[in-house]
Amino acid sequence: MFNPNDMYRLNSFIPFGFVIPVLLWGTILLSDPLSVANLELEDARLSCEAEGHQLVQKGNPIILRDLGDGPEPEAIVDYLSIGCPNNSNLFCGANGCPVHLIGKNGHSQHLADGFEIVAFGNQWAVLFQMAASFCAKHDSKCCFRQVYLKNHVWIEEYKFDAEPLCSKNQ
Repeated sequence: MFNPNDMYRLNSFIPFGFVIPVLLWGTILLSDPLSVANLELEDARLSCEAEGHQLVQKGNPIILRDLGDGPEPEAIVDYLSIGCPNNSNLFCGANGCPVHLIGKNGHSQHLADGFEIVAFGNQWAVLFQMAASFCAKHDSKCCFRQVYLKNHVWIEEYKFDAEPLCSKNQ
């Protein structure tokens, strides 16, 4: 015999049953560094359009590199490579532009006027040049912050008077 309470249970189960796969797929999608980087770029595009402009790419805003000890590459989102015409400070400011390093298990955010990707053992590291005043406090003419992944944790190390990088940047 038909019981109306059975229909209520079925209706409340179907949306919940639909939400679980969507949440699982979203978790898988968002743990992929390239997908997260593309979402960031889409957010930047929407922010620029909200200002009445079209996002301009000046270079490659998403770089894939193995910055860690995992099998898949991490994504670097370089806001120096994008712009929003007539609104130069939408993404960048006096301390530089955002550079986001996105790994499968987390991310690291930096403000910089530029960066370099360098070989570091059997992987890559990102070098951010530090301000001369910071270097001088450490009796150095030139210094960098080196960022890479080790055991799924972002590591930041400072390199002082690092050759050949310093001779190239002085």
